[in-house]
Amino acid sequence: MKKIILILVVSFIFGLNINNYDYKKAFDIAKKENKIVLVNIIKKDCRYCNYMKIVMNKTEIKNFLNNYFVLLIYYPYELPEIFKKEYFNFVPTFLFYNKNGKLIKTIYGARSYEKFFKELKKIKKENDG
Repeated sequence: MKKIILILVVSFIFGLNINNYDYKKAFDIAKKENKIVLVNIIKKDCRYCNYMKIVMNKTEIKNFLNNYFVLLIYYPYELPEIFKKEYFNFVPTFLFYNKNGKLIKTIYGARSYEKFFKELKKIKKENDG
């Protein structure tokens, strides 16, 4: 129930396409739509997580994420086992997976708008096709 509330609140606030489905379905969608799966791990009381929510809600980044990524957001205690080996109790954490489920990039911590958008574009460019 908490996960559903988190997804709805974040979707409402940020206008990002955050879907209420499990990670397996996210990878199915990524394959079908040729997208990258982005797993964002956050904590409620994390000021850097809140800052990144603002960054991700900027129109250009929000549109880019909606067009090229399947976004999943988890609290650490909800994290599916498949992602736990890449998570080191640091938030925010961004795990990027190609459509076949291979980890392609990990970003720990907050970034400025410019740096985060540059990294997103680079990840997209390196994983086209």
